[in-house]
Amino acid sequence: MLKKYNTIEDKDFDISDDKFRRLKIFTMHGTVLRELVGTQVSGDCPFCDKEKHFYVNWEKLLWDCKICGEKGNLQSFLNKINERNKKQINPRLLHALAEERRLPDKAFSWIELGYNHGQYTMAVRDKDKNLIDLRIYRIGSKVMATAGMQTGLFGLLEMLQHPKKPIYICEGEWDAIAMQWLLDSISKPGRAVCSPGANTFKPEWVDFFVGHSIRVCYDNDIAGTKGEMLVLDRLAKKVKSMQFIHWPSGFPNGYDLRDCVSKYAFERKRPKRTFRRLKSYMRDRPRTQISADQEDALEGSKTPEVDPSVNIEDVFRIYEEHLHEPSRMGIEMCTIAALASVFDTDPVWVFLVAPPSSGKTAIISGFRYLSQPYDTMALFLSHITTHSLVSGMETRRGDPSIFAQLNGNKMAFYIKDFTTVVSMRDTDKEDIYAQLRDAYDGYTMKSFGNGVKREYNNLKFSLVAGVTELIYDESVNFQALGERFGKLNIGRGNDVEFSRLAIAKSMLTRDGFKEMEDKCAKTVYSCIKNLAKRAEEVGFKLPKIDKDLEKAIIGISLYVSAMRGCVSRDRYKRDLIKSAPYTETGIRFAKMLAAIAAVRAFMYGRNVAKLEDLPILRKIALDTVNQRDEELLRSVYYLNKDKHTMPFKKNILEDSRYTPYTVKCVLEDLCMLKILEKYRTGRKHLYRLSKQMLSVVEEAHLYDDEYTIKRKNPKVHLRRSKTGKGRHSKLILKK
Repeated sequence: MLKKYNTIEDKDFDISDDKFRRLKIFTMHGTVLRELVGTQVSGDCPFCDKEKHFYVNWEKLLWDCKICGEKGNLQSFLNKINERNKKQINPRLLHALAEERRLPDKAFSWIELGYNHGQYTMAVRDKDKNLIDLRIYRIGSKVMATAGMQTGLFGLLEMLQHPKKPIYICEGEWDAIAMQWLLDSISKPGRAVCSPGANTFKPEWVDFFVGHSIRVCYDNDIAGTKGEMLVLDRLAKKVKSMQFIHWPSGFPNGYDLRDCVSKYAFERKRPKRTFRRLKSYMRDRPRTQISADQEDALEGSKTPEVDPSVNIEDVFRIYEEHLHEPSRMGIEMCTIAALASVFDTDPVWVFLVAPPSSGKTAIISGFRYLSQPYDTMALFLSHITTHSLVSGMETRRGDPSIFAQLNGNKMAFYIKDFTTVVSMRDTDKEDIYAQLRDAYDGYTMKSFGNGVKREYNNLKFSLVAGVTELIYDESVNFQALGERFGKLNIGRGNDVEFSRLAIAKSMLTRDGFKEMEDKCAKTVYSCIKNLAKRAEEVGFKLPKIDKDLEKAIIGISLYVSAMRGCVSRDRYKRDLIKSAPYTETGIRFAKMLAAIAAVRAFMYGRNVAKLEDLPILRKIALDTVNQRDEELLRSVYYLNKDKHTMPFKKNILEDSRYTPYTVKCVLEDLCMLKILEKYRTGRKHLYRLSKQMLSVVEEAHLYDDEYTIKRKNPKVHLRRSKTGKGRHSKLILKK
């Protein structure tokens, strides 16, 4: 124990003085401080044991030894002490500790254990592997934290390395060590962590437990019951499930987890029976009575039970009870995105496009149980902002960025409303699009003005986002994203009868809307969990794609890449072409379509993806390209097919809903992209699909069935008349 020493100036140096209290960090680990010399205190070096050659600045806590040359700050001192102590531990000292704690020697194999001058040390690290505390234990006494150091979770680093295992929150280091040995000895999944005491559970620790199954194993005393309530308040509605240990009434006050493991598992050599005993003590409620709000919180965080009989047809049926004719393709697309992450396929990124109140939000919301706190298969958000994908803010909880949650985790990402992004300023939109572009390729890095640098090198996730038809106005911005996003339009256009029936259905179900929405979400959860289990049973092998479908996918990809081509016109002089037209290659889009087809075949229990999987791929292709260009191209295709020889612009105007000048510009652009070609027959100017585009359209079967015929838009009637100023045209909707 450090007492008063005389300084050179014959003044007393008292370590208990408030201004010297931080020096206790050094004295707790064997450093003897003797004299005060100005702003420094001299003493004996803990590394070379030389007296009066170790100096510490009591204001800045910088230290150095004049003999061995060691120096540094407080963090480096603890690191060096930890490394020194780890070298001094030996089997004899380890066995002495294990015998005193009534545990086997190998129970301590996973912790950083050290020894120096009669005291054992245990390292506590944060999520970034930084040493934040060096806890001290002398045989016969209690564990102490190093004075002035950060309070941390013992076992956190090991817990983060096993993200899908249940977590046992213990009260004290010995309980955590005993519980982890028990789990390892019988090969049960799980990681044990502990806080320094029952009444300590920091808010910044909450994120480490989100989405996990939690077992709270506190001592049989008043402090333990109060500690359970603190954990409940912190983790309710954030974890997958939560259970609390209820010690039998005959157990003595203060009885803890280590007492049980030592007696029944170690001394009596019955670890399996001991684990079953502890499992029987677990309850869904803490030991003390809880309020109604806490009861609701526990119910809210409970993961839905999986019904093994549920399949995709049950999902369709439950949605049809909730909505009027919901889009089956939309439901399939959301399901495919979740399963694509399970199979580790190429990323599947799709927008669900529909006008407001068309059911897209209800469909996407049905997949919320795949996200935390219920599960970790997906990340579910209402919207994203400029700084939410990659954030430069430093918090105690670590990196708050969305990409930090997705990095290294194979999961789906559902965004309920992407329209908020489309409505942002152009600079903010471009920033988000650039971040998404990098994320698709698996790596992104961004530096901030405060010196923070974010780097993510293992991004691989599927993405489904709901958005209105405003997204089609973003064709220029989405050229920055290249071919990464597909679109699936699940709206019903101007179908008034459908809208009337949908409104009537929503009025009938308005009272039980939340219950019905929850029923949909539980059905979806069971379906995807069953499909994921089947995927595991087949070794995560996807169905193959047959030759006919493969040929169609290639054709679809060529069509989309050509239609996404760009003709750069001057903003003010539209006749001025700024650069040569260019098109994409279509490789990413083809790989995404192949993944969608293979996962869909698996979803319906087939071993091979065939042409019956083509309709959803074809619809994604037709909905992804510019809708105006697609409508006009389709008009030309049908006019060619019907062998019309009348002036084409007039026929196209009658078959579309655009002005003559718009039609003229689009046809010119399509000709420059070599999608169409212009030719003359006598005095007539005609358009037709180029040979290469005609072969692509036929190869992809894009306009071969009734669906594509139904895509024709409301026609306009071209009426020409003469006035005193000459001829003019009127375009009116046909009745």
